[in-house]
Amino acid sequence: MREYSLRWEAYQLKQLSQEAAIASLAWANQTVQATTGGKHPKPKYKSFDKFFDREKAETKIRQQYGDTYAIQHSKKETAAKVFLDRYEEYQRLKKAGRIDPNAWKREEAD
Repeated sequence: MREYSLRWEAYQLKQLSQEAAIASLAWANQTVQATTGGKHPKPKYKSFDKFFDREKAETKIRQQYGDTYAIQHSKKETAAKVFLDRYEEYQRLKKAGRIDPNAWKREEAD
């Protein structure tokens, strides 16, 4: 039964890859044809990820089988999250009075 389950998951992931290829072709077609607006037409979908979210579909498949791995996020997303976390911590410490925002001015004067 385990092998069957593993093979079924692999088959579904292979199907997902085929769907991604089909979606890529549909995306190219959509960018030419599907627009919104009258005088100044704009594409209906701004990015391919809004048109076809492969990560979401893959996560859904993997959750069915109880896989515990996490899909790796891009370095750009990770860096943005780190920056946001540090900024929120800075704001919290500044509000608590533990950070002096003018300290750099005093260091230059010395």
